[in-house]
Order: sequence, then C-alpha cells, then structure tokens
Amino acid sequence: MSAFFYSHSTQSLRKHFPPRHHDAHKYDFGRVLSICGSERFPGAAVFAARAAMLSGAGLVRAAFPRAAYAAIAPRLAESVLLPLPGNTQGQLAKGALDELLPACEKADAVLLGCGLGQSPDTEALVTELIEKCSAPLILDADALNLISGKLNLLSGRKAHTILTPHAGEFARLTGSPVGNTDIERLHAVHEFASKYNVTLVLKGAGTLVAHSHSRAVYKNKTGNPAMATAGSGDMLAGILLSFCGQGLPARTAAECAVLVHGLCGDTVLAGTMAQRSLTPSAMLRALPSVMAMVEGKENRRLLF
Repeated sequence: MSAFFYSHSTQSLRKHFPPRHHDAHKYDFGRVLSICGSERFPGAAVFAARAAMLSGAGLVRAAFPRAAYAAIAPRLAESVLLPLPGNTQGQLAKGALDELLPACEKADAVLLGCGLGQSPDTEALVTELIEKCSAPLILDADALNLISGKLNLLSGRKAHTILTPHAGEFARLTGSPVGNTDIERLHAVHEFASKYNVTLVLKGAGTLVAHSHSRAVYKNKTGNPAMATAGSGDMLAGILLSFCGQGLPARTAAECAVLVHGLCGDTVLAGTMAQRSLTPSAMLRALPSVMAMVEGKENRRLLF
C-alpha cells in the first residue's frame, strides 16, 4: 500500500510534555550538543542553541570555532560553550574532532551543520561524526550539502538520524528535484526515509516528516510564508535537538518540532508585526509562550 498523509493538533502534543516532577534536575531533560556556526555565520549557532534551551533542554553545549567566540559567547549566557580549533576560513578544523567525539559520547542528542561552512575540514569532520557518533544525530544545512555524494554513511548508523533539508538541499542529496505537487513530495520523502533508514524533515510550505519503516507521512499545518527567512531553519533544528534530547523518539520529536516552530511564526504574526518584518529573533521570543500553550496554559499572556 502507498504512503499517506496525516496531521496533528496542538492538543495532541501535550501527552509528550507532561508536568515535570518536583524533584527533577537538569540531566532529566537532556544533555544536547550543538555543533554549529563559523566566523561568517555565528548567528546559526546562536539561534540553534537558544531554541534548544527555550524549548526545554536541560543542558545545552554549543561547539563552534574559536574565531567566532566574540560574536557567539555574549548571546549564549545559558549554554556551556565549547570553542574549538578552526581553519583559516574561520570554520571548525578537522582537529576539533579530538574534543567533539568525547563530547558526543556525553550527549543525549547532537545537532550538526547549521552555519558550519563547506571546506575539506568540515567535510572530514561531518563524515567522521556521522560514522562515530552513537547519539541521535540531526543533520542540517551544510552537513547535508557535505554528504550529498556519501549517502551510504546514513544507512550504517545504529542511532537515530534526522535530516532537515529544504527543497534545494533535498534536490542536491537525491540528484533530482523534489517535485511541486503534494503527491510528488509525499512519494519522494517516503522513498528516501525508507531507503536510508532515517527520519526526513522536508522543510517548506506544509513541512513533511517521513520515517523509515512507516507509510504514514506527517504534514504540518502551522507556519506561514513570513518564516521563509535566514535563521528560521536554525531555530527549528534547535527545537528538534531539544526534543530528541528530552527523550522523544525521532519521529515524534520531528513532528512536534515542526508544529511548535510553525506556531512560533503564527503567534508573532497574530500581533501587529508585518509579514516582511518577521525574524528568528522574534520567533524565539514567542517560543516560551508557545511551549506554555503546549503545556496547556493557553490563557497565559504572550511574552514577546
């Protein structure tokens, strides 16, 4: 039987986010590692780590090249910082693996790729992390571009792997356009997820989530065109990292993350902000209110 679509309501998320026990501590809610950013793209590291923290991760460690420290550190007061060796382009050097691999072993989930940049160093780093990281791994942005000719790396992983491409990145991964109709997108994501044993999040209008060994493909109904702006995907990746680190299965984490991310964009635009003025920073300010909604606190005043 062929694949098919389904969707969720906001209320259906609540069972995945029960009230926290009174004696809980930070390690109950996930130790996550964000390997993102470069000298040219420090904002990617900031948006991803901030989103992970604001969506409930207990401890967020942000790894980035030392050249980006001055741009990143002042904006990540709540995160544990891991500045690492970089190359002459201000990107992570291959030598950063000496500290990244042990950090991965301590993490409940790892995000790799946002703002990483593309070079022989980052290609070697991404390849080795995919091969050796035993935690659930989210691949976004440059990590996807760097493995476009090495998809066999995905099939060999034992831990969950989640890919979050937009249509252009997905076309580079597969070597062909994804198609414009719902049915074309449905078949493309289902086939890819099944072939490479991954969870696939195809970002765009009506973001799709496909999971290996399942014919059901989730179609998100939140979000709006104003969210098509630089940094929005980094925020989504951070939310997804947080949900994986909190123990949600890859498929559930991905579906919840895209729904929450879309609600952030919708919540901001419900006020007076113009579509053309929406930014990831504004959506991050809305994230605590959206999480309150998910927890069942709809009447709480919006905090942005």
